[in-house]
Amino acid sequence: MSLINQIRTKECSQADQIYQYYLPEGRTGFLLKKLEDENEIKQKDELKSLFKEQIKILTSSIQEVEFSYQSNQSHFPIQVNLVTGERIYTNEFCWARGDLPVLLLLYKADEFFGEVHNKFIADTVGQVIAKRKNVEEVNRNPFIRHGTSGIALSFLKLFELSGKFFYKNAYEYWIEKTQLLGSENFKEENPDSLLDNYQGVNAVLNKGKMDWRSFFY
Repeated sequence: MSLINQIRTKECSQADQIYQYYLPEGRTGFLLKKLEDENEIKQKDELKSLFKEQIKILTSSIQEVEFSYQSNQSHFPIQVNLVTGERIYTNEFCWARGDLPVLLLLYKADEFFGEVHNKFIADTVGQVIAKRKNVEEVNRNPFIRHGTSGIALSFLKLFELSGKFFYKNAYEYWIEKTQLLGSENFKEENPDSLLDNYQGVNAVLNKGKMDWRSFFY
């Protein structure tokens, strides 16, 4: 039995029916990793069915898109309880949580399966969040996981996937913010993790020697 079928057929408690959508450990990261797994790719029909199921949960939970962007609340939920129907949204704006990882998932899914309907949703939400110029205090740092270099990295990847220049403009804004914050002495959230230290920040700023884009996605 494949991993996909094991996920579907196992006996589920209420806790199993609470889906969290974030990177790298949540279901967003889980789904993106499957697109790189050779064993899962061989079961493309099953994989497509799983993605369709998960994306439907996200897109059916989308909050109204405000093109004036008066709210900092995320459009997509970061948590969905399939038993109670409760959906939790966030005001965090970063690589790990909020709308950015979900947009990445939508574009990557369409690219992999040769479709375009998720791209339309992503373009609509993306052109709104690309206008955002502020972060919550918890995200005011230069690091990747929760800070500005992760936002810049996400927008660059979204531009590469979609070709939409509003993502490129957003990338340029946030990379400049990262350069400014990088000159301040922030305490590293986790000195041993590239997602949380200055080595990761330097990689995003093209100071590192690694292929950082493929490393993070």
